[in-house]
Amino acid sequence: SSGTTQGKSKIIPCSQKMFDYFLKMQTKTMSMICCLAEMKLTEPVITFGAKKLNEKINELETLYISEMITSSAPKFMKPFRYPSADIINIDDNSEKLRQIYEQTKNINIRALGGIPCQVYNSVNEFLKLSGKKKLNEIWPDLSLIAYSGTSIENYEYQLNEKIGKQIKYLGIYNATEGPIAIEIPDLIKN
Repeated sequence: SSGTTQGKSKIIPCSQKMFDYFLKMQTKTMSMICCLAEMKLTEPVITFGAKKLNEKINELETLYISEMITSSAPKFMKPFRYPSADIINIDDNSEKLRQIYEQTKNINIRALGGIPCQVYNSVNEFLKLSGKKKLNEIWPDLSLIAYSGTSIENYEYQLNEKIGKQIKYLGIYNATEGPIAIEIPDLIKN
């Protein structure tokens, strides 16, 4: 299964083989993001994910599935992925978003990634913190949102309005067993 249960992210045991599989999928996904957003692998992106769980079950490390997505970035890309690990681990969401904004407000963010409602709420908070009306006043080259967990369909229009332009979307479907599919809504619509 994928997504959340009763407001909590799924916790999964993670072997090295599974982590390697997620890493391989992350590399492929980032390649697709770069093609769709016309960006380089070394350009900055924000990914919203869960904090580190630090628990073990039968000697296997356990992770939130959304932590697996943010922690399995290829090493060469980690300097271009935001927020930093210390910010991801902040419990208070308002403080976490404030620090993400402070960390990235002067960086040319090209893509956002996360669960659609989380991305939408974060965009609203970034606008509030900045005093700007449109997100493209902060990050003019933002051109793609990668999403997972639920469909982007209910958020797409509002996100484009708040960003200040039509952007592209890429759906990534992860299950407890691993990543299973990628959806490009622009291809489906056309």
